[in-house]
This record gives sequence, structure tokens and C-alpha cells, in this order.
Amino acid sequence: RTAFFLYEEFQRRINSGQKFSMMLSAIEIYNENIFDLLDETTTEKKSYINGFIKGLKWEEIKSKQDIVKLVQKAG
Repeated sequence: RTAFFLYEEFQRRINSGQKFSMMLSAIEIYNENIFDLLDETTTEKKSYINGFIKGLKWEEIKSKQDIVKLVQKAG
């Protein structure tokens, strides 16, 4: 729901002339290990360094359908 709300807010602002892009990532934290749920090419754990997750895959959101697809992919 939050992603849909943000998408709709961005669309409203884009329609008023502002520019935005929306990116989505998904992680799982299990036993203090971080896993990227959108990267199907690897099962290796990710490193958390200075507030960032190294090598995390991000996907651009261009529609509400993109959100649904990526949440399903991560699930």
C-alpha cells in the first residue's frame, strides 16, 4: 500500500510539472545476514557498510503493475 501511495503522489507531482523517479529494492534479513530478493543470479549474502547494502539490485518503477511484479518476484 505504501508503494502505491508514493507512486500516486509522484504521478500527481509529475502532472504538475515536477520530475521524479521511483526505485524499488527488496531484502531479507535472517540471522544477521542480508539477502537481495530481486537478484535471482546469486544467493550470496550482501555486505552492510556505512548505511548502505553493497551490490543491492534496484528496479525502476514506471507503473503500479511494476510494483506488483517486483513484490511478487521478491515474495
